[in-house]
Amino acid sequence: MLNWLEKKYEISLMITILGAIAIFYLSSLTFEGTSYGNSTIIYHFLAFFLLTFFLQVSCLRGNKRLGIFFLALLLLILYGVLDEFHQFFVPGRIFSFVDMLINSLGIFFSSALYLLSIEVRVKKIN
Repeated sequence: MLNWLEKKYEISLMITILGAIAIFYLSSLTFEGTSYGNSTIIYHFLAFFLLTFFLQVSCLRGNKRLGIFFLALLLLILYGVLDEFHQFFVPGRIFSFVDMLINSLGIFFSSALYLLSIEVRVKKIN
């Protein structure tokens, strides 16, 4: 499946764009009186984990290009920070450093796993 997504990288790119739009939309919603719990942590981690996975697949396409890899990583972290900044202006929402940390953890874990998958597949070929 991963090889297919890398070959059809346009699909991964579309999923990335739709994911970014979904994150922006969800962070625009107001939530009155909600508490911070495990579901919030899981949402932040998974949303940015998946966003990162599809962006890295669409950018790297199975090749270890570290410049592009780190550029994508930087853009994703910036998107996570801007998402939290955006929430500051949404009624009932707050700017949260904890959420930024969880977003970043999802980004780093996803990036590391994808880079590791590239390494493993390159070693199998050689």
